[in-house]
Amino acid sequence: MCGIFGYLSSQPLSINLALKVLEALEIDKLPIDKSPVGGHGAGISFIFDNKVYLYKVGGNNSPAKNLEKIILNRCPIRESNIIIGHVRRASPQFSHTVKYMECTQPYIANCTEKFKVISVHNGFLRNYKEIKEKFKLKHIYESEKISFIDSEVFPHLMEELICHGVKESDLAVEIFRKIEGNNVASLLLIRNNRLRLFIIHKGATRGLYIWKNEQGDIIFSSRRHIIRDILSEVLQKGKYELIFHVEPKKQGEIALLFEI
Repeated sequence: MCGIFGYLSSQPLSINLALKVLEALEIDKLPIDKSPVGGHGAGISFIFDNKVYLYKVGGNNSPAKNLEKIILNRCPIRESNIIIGHVRRASPQFSHTVKYMECTQPYIANCTEKFKVISVHNGFLRNYKEIKEKFKLKHIYESEKISFIDSEVFPHLMEELICHGVKESDLAVEIFRKIEGNNVASLLLIRNNRLRLFIIHKGATRGLYIWKNEQGDIIFSSRRHIIRDILSEVLQKGKYELIFHVEPKKQGEIALLFEI
């Protein structure tokens, strides 16, 4: 199981701080955990001046730190209002894919060219093959040339639902209904110059914590203590409050939509 992080706010956040969150998530291991949250790849996507940036690395040699080096050397952007991050801990059946960037998240689906979906996922989507087989649209999958990863179903499932007429207000619930297993997924829909954030939690995962303030800004993560440690000043200045949480390995069910 993996770790996820998201920051969606009217106030920009340093990309470096977001990367520090991913570095901390990567090595975090609670007494109830059999393994750290990450260590098998890391990725981050952010939006600046209406452009979507995506950087990912595979491998098991401090991937979050390797991701930081790549961004410092290649990316001119130093802060963003919209940041989605992920650290990977591969499921046993996907252990042979660890070294490949294509099997690391976030995933971005833009198969219709009418909208984009940026997704991060923690858990194992037990019925991913069955869901994929029912797709009607022509999809392009990043991981397929290596070994199709269950997590990549999520953004394409949202594409299918939208193109088949499901209302935005119903998308989170429809995705929740279709998935099986222990899963938490965050999907950012970019459509008609609008942003919508969908968060689904089903079963028992690495945990999920969601903070929100009066302005509607959102921060979410798999681990509460990491956000409190690294983004304590952001939480305080922004007057964020914890509005929802599921403790690691505890059962929890939500299907939420946030207008950003």
